Amino acid sequence: MLTGMIMQSLDPNLEVGFFLHIPFQPPENFFTKYGTCGLPVLRGLLRFTKVGFQTHRDRAKYIELVQKHLKGVTVSHDKHWDIDTVTHEGWTCSLGVFPVSIKNDDFLKFVHMPETAEKAAAIRKKIMGENPPADGKFFFSVERFDYTKGIKEKLIAYRRYFQKYPNRIGKDVLYQVAVTNRRAVDTYRVYQDECLDLARTIVAGFRDPSRPEWKPLIFQTDGLPRPELVAAYMAMDVGIVTPKKDGMNLVC
Repeated sequence: MLTGMIMQSLDPNLEVGFFLHIPFQPPENFFTKYGTCGLPVLRGLLRFTKVGFQTHRDRAKYIELVQKHLKGVTVSHDKHWDIDTVTHEGWTCSLGVFPVSIKNDDFLKFVHMPETAEKAAAIRKKIMGENPPADGKFFFSVERFDYTKGIKEKLIAYRRYFQKYPNRIGKDVLYQVAVTNRRAVDTYRVYQDECLDLARTIVAGFRDPSRPEWKPLIFQTDGLPRPELVAAYMAMDVGIVTPKKDGMNLVC
């Protein structure tokens, strides 16, 4: 986030852009607790020629914080192009909103392939088991194994679901794909281990004597190739998306 400042110190005529694909929603106490690094980030972003945000909410939050914490800032808005221009200490920066998604056509082409339908049927059979109840539901969720994705909260809610509706035991299955990353970082490793322990508790805690092969949860930490991912989407009954904060989603 300070790259623009560094590069323009070498060449003030250089045009440099920056795109922030993650949420920009610092907590209320961020600039009182971490002002030493927070304020340079606010100033540093303004040294880019253009900054792109994933959502209007993130851009609005950035402008709010800039106006609150930096002196001598002027902000103007171009309604036609939906661009905010911020001037500070002689530097001018354009702020835009450029939501980025996957190429839909590259993703959807798998839907119409006969082999994808076959894979979908095979996945459903594998997850739901042989001769599943007609009213059984296949829940599917996929994301990076990241504490911003709400995986732990989802598992707690899923456990509560069976506690509240015991008649769903033996019928419904959650297939959770959480692609492991950043195990070397303590915060991630602790969170991931807590989720895995919770997953094991759910599997051990809910059984159906009439269907001994049934498991309430299948928790997978390896990613799926795109053809299989599309097939899983086609096989599911309910998709579950639970991020606490999310930006550009690369696991889809």
